Formats: sequence, C-alpha cells, structure tokens
Amino acid sequence: MKLQNRIEVLIKLKEYLLENGEELQHVKLRASVENGWFIPDFIDLAIFTIIEEFLDAEKLPIGLIITA
Repeated sequence: MKLQNRIEVLIKLKEYLLENGEELQHVKLRASVENGWFIPDFIDLAIFTIIEEFLDAEKLPIGLIITA
C-alpha cells in the first residue's frame, strides 16, 4: 500500500470515529458490557485521544506509516 493510500485510510478512520455512528456506539456498549474495565466515558476519552494525537494529519507519524 502506498503512503498516500495509508494516509487516506487513517483519515477515513478519523472520520468514522468522529461520526460516532450507530455501529460504533454498539461496539462501545458491547465492550462495556463484556468487560467492566471499559467504562463508556473512558472509551470516549480514548477515542478522542486517538483522534487528536494519532489521526491528526499534521501529527501523523509518517516514518511509521512508511515502514508499516
């Protein structure tokens, strides 16, 4: 997969997470029900942090994307 394709996939992931659609909400609820460590507020915080720190176009670790 070329670098540009990898970046596009990460951008789509960011959009999916930001959308917080019905499917994602179901997955978060299921995680919470099946494992008490996954508190809904912490799941949302983790997703927010991933979006802000790892899926921001200016913060993407280009070196890791190239070697992945």
